[in-house]
Amino acid sequence: MKKWFCFLALLMLGGCNDREMVDTFDNDDSYQFYISKSGIYEDDANSNFLLLFDKGLVMDNRVDYLVLLEDMDIDIDYKDKYILRDKLVLDGVEIYIDNMIGISFDNYLFCVYGDEWYYKDDFGKCDFIYILNGEDDVNISFSDRVKVLFYNEYSEFKASFLEKMFASWLDTYIVSSDSVISLVISDDGYEVNTLEIEKE
Repeated sequence: MKKWFCFLALLMLGGCNDREMVDTFDNDDSYQFYISKSGIYEDDANSNFLLLFDKGLVMDNRVDYLVLLEDMDIDIDYKDKYILRDKLVLDGVEIYIDNMIGISFDNYLFCVYGDEWYYKDDFGKCDFIYILNGEDDVNISFSDRVKVLFYNEYSEFKASFLEKMFASWLDTYIVSSDSVISLVISDDGYEVNTLEIEKE
């Protein structure tokens, strides 16, 4: 079942090349995220959700929960649709907005930062971070808790932030238009893979 959702998620994000995703954590206790410039798709044993940032995502399979930041017409098949105003709980995963978008599950916190949120927050409480728009006003500190940093291509961080980022020895991944990042998290740890999108 997990492999099937992986395949559908890759289709929704544009398809991938011949590289196979290694599903090291193929069990009911793992969480699998697909991170693109347009949204984050999460698939676990119980259900799936799509947190959509913009209309640029094409999806071939049905989503249990579609979560939008604002109401918009979307050509995606879903069971339930929500507008994220403050906090949602979807099958044990909590999604909220508070100076960032937080996705909280099993003592992990996946933080998403963008223009609308002012980078006032300390990243110390986050395990995984996605910076949507890396403008030059991003100037935050990292704690030992942070495991992985994702950021969009063409981010324009200032030198002082880049120094902090590289000094922290974080795993960093660039989210580009021609790739999708797969993040699998379980009690055994996490695994990150970059999956290239096929060009048509």
